[in-house]
Amino acid sequence: MKLLESKIYQFGFKVYDMLLLNLYIFIFCIPIITFIPALRAGIKCYQENNYKFNNFIKHLKQNYFILVILSTILSIFEFILIIQINKFFSINSIYMGILVFILIENSLMILQLINLDIDFNNSIKKILKKLIIYGNYYLLKSMIVVIILAIYLYLMIYIETLTFFIFPFLIIVYNKVINNNKIKTPVK
Repeated sequence: MKLLESKIYQFGFKVYDMLLLNLYIFIFCIPIITFIPALRAGIKCYQENNYKFNNFIKHLKQNYFILVILSTILSIFEFILIIQINKFFSINSIYMGILVFILIENSLMILQLINLDIDFNNSIKKILKKLIIYGNYYLLKSMIVVIILAIYLYLMIYIETLTFFIFPFLIIVYNKVINNNKIKTPVK
């Protein structure tokens, strides 16, 4: 029994649990619009240290429709902004600067949809206000997450087989960077 209680086996069990959690997230991200709810559910399962499928489904159901709707609307808006920026790229104008600013704010809002501190039981207007405030409050942390995701996407393109095994550890990094309970929340 001492062998099963050793640190090597404990680490192996943790990696196995994270790979299972990664598989759950991967399966529920197949329709791409469910990426945000699936990632939130995975982070909650990680925080609770409960990797059972029923627990994942329970967390996935929480705020599922509002998260899918908000992430879809914000992603479509992001796509429209990128098209507009590409159209006005050669023109140096104030309009181009405004578009880039709105694009950055929208990207921060999308990142904050994963933040576990945000309560989705309010009106859409209050939720969007909280997303903007949290996105700017956690600006540095959001940039760190963007860099981590960019590295992950780079690895996904060039080293396709390893990315499935790296993703669970990104959940741990995201949890440590964004959802640190020692940080006070800017909005009640």
